[in-house]
Amino acid sequence: MYLTLIHRLREALTAHIREKCGVELPIVLEKPPKLELGEVASPVCFELAKRLKKAPRLIAKKLRLPCLLSKASRVWKSLGAAI
Repeated sequence: MYLTLIHRLREALTAHIREKCGVELPIVLEKPPKLELGEVASPVCFELAKRLKKAPRLIAKKLRLPCLLSKASRVWKSLGAAI
């Protein structure tokens, strides 16, 4: 079940980045060093910063939209979990 969630989250993030930034790149998802930071993390903003020549924080703001959270929420709920 966890691997299914990771796969679907990766697909949603890939589509969101393609839509918002016009860039196609492989999405790396990893476990954060502390549980307080969440269950899944990605250095994708740093990779996009290199490609787009913008600050990672600005890219994170651009990508941090309710639509991505609602997609992730739907993925969690479809697997019987909650965010």
